[in-house]
Amino acid sequence: ATLVISVVPMRKTLRVGNSTLVVGQSVHEAKNSSQLYRNKNFGALRNRLEEDGYLWIENVFDKNTILGARRAMIAALDKKGAINRQQGDSKLKARMMDVGVEGWCVDAESGGTVAERDPDVKLWREVGNSRDLTDVYNGSDLKNFCRNVFGQNSRTLPGCTWLRAKARGELTAEHVDYYYFYKNTDIMGTNSAMETKKVKSLCHTYHRSTDGPNGYSCEECGMYQPCEVCGSAYDPENMLICDICRGGFHLKCCTPQLRRVPETEEWHCRDCANEPLPVYTCWVPLGEIGPEQGTLALQPGTHRLGGYKRPINGLLPAEYGKKKSNRSSKKRKRGSERARNKTSVSNMSMQPPAEIPWEVAPRVGPGDLIIFNLKTVHAASKNTSDCFRLSLDTRVVACDIETERVRRALKGISTTGHSIDSKPQDVDHQRQ
Repeated sequence: ATLVISVVPMRKTLRVGNSTLVVGQSVHEAKNSSQLYRNKNFGALRNRLEEDGYLWIENVFDKNTILGARRAMIAALDKKGAINRQQGDSKLKARMMDVGVEGWCVDAESGGTVAERDPDVKLWREVGNSRDLTDVYNGSDLKNFCRNVFGQNSRTLPGCTWLRAKARGELTAEHVDYYYFYKNTDIMGTNSAMETKKVKSLCHTYHRSTDGPNGYSCEECGMYQPCEVCGSAYDPENMLICDICRGGFHLKCCTPQLRRVPETEEWHCRDCANEPLPVYTCWVPLGEIGPEQGTLALQPGTHRLGGYKRPINGLLPAEYGKKKSNRSSKKRKRGSERARNKTSVSNMSMQPPAEIPWEVAPRVGPGDLIIFNLKTVHAASKNTSDCFRLSLDTRVVACDIETERVRRALKGISTTGHSIDSKPQDVDHQRQ
């Protein structure tokens, strides 16, 4: 496919992350899923998202809402003396005062900037929490999109939102967002199966163990948590709790076995570490963006790569760096239902993962959305213009993250006629 920006063909090469790509060979036009969304074919959208690891959809947001956010960002940059207003410029023009200036990357909720770029936390916190911006990353348009595509159990994560003003010469290297949130996985575990209203009737079924009083106790009911693999609640000192799915795993039951408790603040079980998670990044352009401003690029199917315990430069899973793919086309043999329903990336392409062609949306505008899995490899091309590239990215959770044991417990409750919303049985009675 020929990539086109407005009516002018894109240049023959495109710098994406750390690579210079040849248009039509190593970089292609992204699939546009707008028609599926307009036709309310949400099942097809979910299938495409599961297969490719991303969706590009136009006009998800009200255009005026996006332009309001753009004005607020430009006003903040103007206060920093970073906007060059020339005669005839629109108020929505984000021309840089100095093309050598460094851009901004701001935590919308706290106002903090990456590498303490800007000490003016108060200004950026006011902007990030203003109605103009929250209407985008936590407003009705995004919430309606999530409910339509993922269902009623989906939710936005406004506390994981970044405002970006990319300056001339800046780009984004290849990475997956999973590693950026590795030490902050409470964003994924909050309201998980262990903490939603389901636990009201589930905890006494899930946490009750016949193996005795040794084990981690549930905060909800005081019962004990068994190992997801062997089912025993014994030896709690050598049991790890996954910070995503909240499942328990003895050191000896892990694959591969662990000799000691890892010296890390966060620990993820094998399935959560190596399989796609129902957590997605939503990239929202705050205005028209094409290759000259630096556009988002993604590698489809890379959300199914493994090797997250052995990252490359802390940014990419180990399988991404394999020189060749010699795995069979069989599905991975994992313990969970979630893994058994996934197909290896080698089914999709026999190329080395790092050489899978990139896909880019040649032109995005106010109202568009690119949503991709937290484990999809992505990057951004270099901004070669004299204007800031304005965008924001936030996260959403599609559904509760549940372990196999939780699923079985939930199924048991539903088949016995107990309501998920029913009041839990008396804790003292359960202990007896």
